[in-house]
Amino acid sequence: MYIDTHHSLSQLASSLLPLPPTSQSYLLSLYTLTLERDALLSQAEMHADYRQQSCERQYELEKEQLENEYVKARNGVKATLLDRIEERRKRCREERDALDVVGESSSPQHSRTSRLPPRLRAPRRTRADAGRPPSATFNRC
Repeated sequence: MYIDTHHSLSQLASSLLPLPPTSQSYLLSLYTLTLERDALLSQAEMHADYRQQSCERQYELEKEQLENEYVKARNGVKATLLDRIEERRKRCREERDALDVVGESSSPQHSRTSRLPPRLRAPRRTRADAGRPPSATFNRC
């Protein structure tokens, strides 16, 4: 019994030594290993595809969230700037109306430049500025 088994195994070994891929018993024993390997490879490929799709989906969600935050922040800044501009216009109108009222009550001969707030008026010329053109006087700081 053992001698027959040993003889069949030694005959199989001698047939596998020259060309193992052509032996039917060798190919049959590798078939299960090949199936397991293919299953693992397809599983690894599916897992890699899943991770890539997950990363792309997460990227798109974060991108959309950041774009929404950007739009909200931009609209907030725009609203703040428009409010400040409107406040400044209102203040300028109030100053202009106050200067109109003061100018009409004190003397009707005031020029238009006297009704402007001091920060908008051109600087007055002094004797030191007499030789310079008016533009040079206006641009000094």
